[in-house]
Amino acid sequence: MANLIDIKQSFVLLVDVQEKLLPTIHQADQLETNIQKLLSATKALELDLIHCEQYPKGLGNTIPSLHEFTGLKAYDKTIFSAFGNTDLVDSIKKINKKQCIITGIEAHVCITQTVNDLLEENIEVFIPYEVVSSRTQQNKDLAIERMRAWGAQIVSLEQVFFEWLRDAKNPKFKEIAQLIK
Repeated sequence: MANLIDIKQSFVLLVDVQEKLLPTIHQADQLETNIQKLLSATKALELDLIHCEQYPKGLGNTIPSLHEFTGLKAYDKTIFSAFGNTDLVDSIKKINKKQCIITGIEAHVCITQTVNDLLEENIEVFIPYEVVSSRTQQNKDLAIERMRAWGAQIVSLEQVFFEWLRDAKNPKFKEIAQLIK
């Protein structure tokens, strides 16, 4: 059964957008800009944000341009799925939301494995196409195809924003609409 994204039931999961990893990613600059837009909306709408870093000792920390949004210390992991960190899993359970909007890198490794675990936990997954990537377009596309087959919903940033807002009379409409331009 397909559902719209419900602002009351969703949280955002930021995966591995790190200093040494991002420069190797296909269309890294555009990806960074799009992730900033998603996180700006997340902050404006006061949604829960969880973020993790893959082996920060080797790959560095979350990129500086995202620090204003992340605030909290990232969950460290070495297992590719974000579910490799039990504290992160506990945070997701504590939030107790049924929908996850996931963003980050790499789509064919950490995102795919995390999506699998989210779906196993009966959490609906929405993947805005513009905010995930891999080192190659082919790896991203294969990951998207696979995650869609598992039941994740591939959406656009605009879909996420307007489903969160639901109404042009929403007090945050103008602020969020500015992110689309």
